[in-house]
Amino acid sequence: MTKLSPSDFTDHADWIAYVRQCVPDDEQAHTLANGRSELFIRLYRTRNLSFPSEFERELQQIGTLTEPAKTTALEQLNQQIFADLTGRLFAQVPVETSGSDAVRARTSREAIEELVQHLLEKNTYFARWKKQQASGEEQLATTYDARLGESKDAEFVSAMRDLDKLLNLFWDRNQALPSFTFERVWFLHYLHEPERMLQTRAVLHMLTTGIAICTSA
Repeated sequence: MTKLSPSDFTDHADWIAYVRQCVPDDEQAHTLANGRSELFIRLYRTRNLSFPSEFERELQQIGTLTEPAKTTALEQLNQQIFADLTGRLFAQVPVETSGSDAVRARTSREAIEELVQHLLEKNTYFARWKKQQASGEEQLATTYDARLGESKDAEFVSAMRDLDKLLNLFWDRNQALPSFTFERVWFLHYLHEPERMLQTRAVLHMLTTGIAICTSA
């Protein structure tokens, strides 16, 4: 039987279901990791970005490994690919300048406010939580939690609530976000599962660690 890839499906959830149902258990982890690599490579191409040659070489080297080292190495490479991709995509975002083309450096709070505004406009999950929070009504908060439990995106919605709380902590303390937080958070909602939650957990861990380091300093 010919093994399918993410590009053969219009809905990413169908791809995940196919892997769970049709791929042997001992091959599923690598198949999903390989699928994420393919999705990243396609995103490079759709944005007219060249896929780094060093990543191409690493993919070829990983192909010569055996399990479980092969899947572990591929997951680690996916993290590097995602970091590079988000940085390059973020670099494509137009920067507003003044008439003299001089850009004033943003303060820590301004950077956080810009990120939150972007999430409100582009990340429907984050915006949904902020709308419920702004109501200040206990009944709406209860409704939010009930809907959260029923949603297929429940874990990500909950993570957006945690993200908001962490960003508020950084804003209250006027503390700069850890390096690359801005870029990684900017694109989280464009990802598909399971890559979305893998990256989201990494971002939340990075922010939590950053707060803890500042507190203990």
